[in-house]
Amino acid sequence: MKTGMYVTDVVKRPEEPIGRYVRDAFPDVSRAVNSALRDLKDCVTHRPVGKINYRQVGMAVDYQLRIRLNCFDFEDSVAREGIRSSLGTGSPNSFKSVCEAFLSRYDELHEKALGDEMSMSKLCLSLAYLESIYRAGPGAFEISFKSLQEFLEWPAEETREVCLLSRCAAQALLVSSNAKICGNPVLGDAILAADGDLILDGCLIDVKVTVNPRQRQLEKT
Repeated sequence: MKTGMYVTDVVKRPEEPIGRYVRDAFPDVSRAVNSALRDLKDCVTHRPVGKINYRQVGMAVDYQLRIRLNCFDFEDSVAREGIRSSLGTGSPNSFKSVCEAFLSRYDELHEKALGDEMSMSKLCLSLAYLESIYRAGPGAFEISFKSLQEFLEWPAEETREVCLLSRCAAQALLVSSNAKICGNPVLGDAILAADGDLILDGCLIDVKVTVNPRQRQLEKT
């Protein structure tokens, strides 16, 4: 894993300019945490039927939100690095073929999915899977995909969740037509961008997905 990939890690480093800024601007976060808890108290958490991999759904929401905001660059993403990892050692030859097909057809897949939310959600779940491979390494997965078509099919429940959550996130941001947006911002000494984050009109945004909001999660964020 490349140093500085997670924006949270960069913010926590006191030697980083953004880390110093956050500590100077927000010396005591307890007031903000308590305010957020009050806002969350009466919220109705969306709980789907069935078992869903929210870690992967959360990453897919990151991708789909940035695609919605037209600030996603596939070539500068951790998903792209996941393909590079998979084409190395540790992946079955059948999945290497899937990665090569995905790489050669990404622009076409992206263009076809732009007008169809479900297709876009499936594409983003595939991007999230490739990111997981990069973060954990190909050896951490039992990879069974044997064709690109199979790789682009995901459970209906997870696909619908990505659609719903990315739509809600985009609406919550209330993005104006003249907003200044920076996707994949490079923070600190990162070799790769802090993937999954964006800067909107000078505000650094880190999307989190959870079905169980708790104080300790807010404090960590």
